[in-house]
Parts: sequence; structure tokens; C-alpha cells
Amino acid sequence: MPRLLTDDKEEIKQIVEEILDIARKDLVYTKIKAPTNKERDKKKYYHKKCKSNIQNSF
Repeated sequence: MPRLLTDDKEEIKQIVEEILDIARKDLVYTKIKAPTNKERDKKKYYHKKCKSNIQNSF
């Protein structure tokens, strides 16, 4: 990484181009459907819908 510690703009430009080329060739992303609000709330707040009292369980 010491190559990035330079002030030479041409060298920095070349490094950025190399990184972008690697990203274009090697990185693949997939589209994952985001959860709906109901699905997200089910996972996060399922315990809030519990009607039993913790003290009653002992």
C-alpha cells in the first residue's frame, strides 16, 4: 500500500483504474429482495407480541 502515499496524480489515477478494472472483472453482486416492513418487524419485534408475563412463568 505504500504506492498510495504519493502525491503524483497520474500514479494515483493509474492505481484507481487498476482497482476499477479488478472490480469490473472479479466482483459480482446479486440483487436480493429487501424484506417488507412486516417481515422485518416479525424478526425484530416478535417478543413484543408475546402476551404472557415473565413473572407468571416462574
